[in-house]
Amino acid sequence: MSLRSEAKKQLHEDKVERVEMKETETIRRPLPRFQKDSTNSVSAGRERAPVSPRTWPLLPFFAAVLCMGILGMRLLPPSKYTNWADPFKSWDPQDKRWAFPNVMASFHSWKRSQLQDNRNAFEQGLQAVVLDPILNAESEEGTNYSLKREDEPIDVVKREDIHVFVCTDEADLRPLAVLINSSMANCPHPERLFYHLVMPYSQRNAAKRLKHLFPNARVEMAEKYIDIREVEEHITFRNDTGARKELVSPYNFLPFYLPKTYSEIRRIIYLDSDIVVKGNLEVLNDVDLEGHSVAAIEDCSQRFQVYFDFAQLDEIHKRQGPDRPKWLPDEPFNKSACVFNRGVLIIDTNQWIEQNITKAIVWWMDEFRKADKKALYKAGMSQPPFLLALYGKHKVLDETWNVRGLGRPNLSDMERIYYKKGWNYTFDRIPFMSPFADEANILHFNGKYKPWKGKRHRGENDDIISICGDPEKGQECAGLWWEYLSPESNDFLKKKPLSKGIL
Repeated sequence: MSLRSEAKKQLHEDKVERVEMKETETIRRPLPRFQKDSTNSVSAGRERAPVSPRTWPLLPFFAAVLCMGILGMRLLPPSKYTNWADPFKSWDPQDKRWAFPNVMASFHSWKRSQLQDNRNAFEQGLQAVVLDPILNAESEEGTNYSLKREDEPIDVVKREDIHVFVCTDEADLRPLAVLINSSMANCPHPERLFYHLVMPYSQRNAAKRLKHLFPNARVEMAEKYIDIREVEEHITFRNDTGARKELVSPYNFLPFYLPKTYSEIRRIIYLDSDIVVKGNLEVLNDVDLEGHSVAAIEDCSQRFQVYFDFAQLDEIHKRQGPDRPKWLPDEPFNKSACVFNRGVLIIDTNQWIEQNITKAIVWWMDEFRKADKKALYKAGMSQPPFLLALYGKHKVLDETWNVRGLGRPNLSDMERIYYKKGWNYTFDRIPFMSPFADEANILHFNGKYKPWKGKRHRGENDDIISICGDPEKGQECAGLWWEYLSPESNDFLKKKPLSKGIL
């Protein structure tokens, strides 16, 4: 064999050897983790090509069903809730019927203690009673419930609801929050309180926002219709009366229409929105009206002569025949008669309707409109016709149930003289001072200067509007109002509600 042939043969053998060595190295190389060798043997030959992942055709369908199920659970009623003001976001069972809102924890310690005492007293007395938290106003009285205490049956009479009405067109809900919070905190049986809010339709979510703060409060937007246009037809504003223009609101007169509209409710407690309740509304609700249509406090620091033009009143009183309505008193109006304030009322709806009180008030409003040269009354809009219609026909409440004027900056001369007789103290005109406030059951911030329109903490250069309590040791009245509104609740209610949400 020639050298050339041997060289070619040798080259071919070298090439074959290199190919075999390369194949051997490939076979010995470890397989990737995701790639399985069907034979688990080197002798199986070359590695298999990567296989595509196995598809699951129904997986998207099951995923869609799961997502729809989770979203559907959002429609179920909650079994627990968290309080937005709780920094720990702890979950509370929804069936804690008589528990108060956690927002109470942010209030003053003495108020928390009083709240807990009220709650303990109630739970000890009715440990096993199951009551419907929303009681029908038309339900029969005297329904009996039973419970067992030490294995002995005891009959418990269901307590009647206390219907509290508030009429306001105020967009700021903080006054209502303070009213609800203070009245519940000072009532041993807060589940009896039923709050009816008479407000414009634009405020239809007010009850939901307040329920967010007070989940156990029974709050509803009053649904019965009162013709606002009919009310407005009888309202007249005159510049010579000294009345504030905001008092022209028809919602300032709606309390006079409640008895006829809600005649199925035997007794109504009406409260202005600018109050703090420090007493037990159960006591107020149980006052014997002795056949009167309404009960209100009498304030002898103000007299009829401050409100009325008695020359016109005397002419009206002298009317005879068909021009003389039956609600005019037999005797002329007394200039020295004490004023009774309409900010806190107990109303017997049956007596109110029977005595035509609403019609009498509207009649006096029309007489005010007819007066040409001089206003028939001044220093108010809804208060004066109320005084005239119920002159000598009201039950006098204890003055602690409406300690009023706390939104005023000064005392009148008549008030200073009246207070000096009782306290042997010379009262200044400024600021307004209420010596009755120490024992008050209700603090009434009627006047121009409302606490929520000012600051929580007064600055060094800010004037004190009113002082409550002892003339020498009293405290700023606005501070008593802020005690019932936590900073968190204040911030929450100051925010404008979402257009499509309830909060």
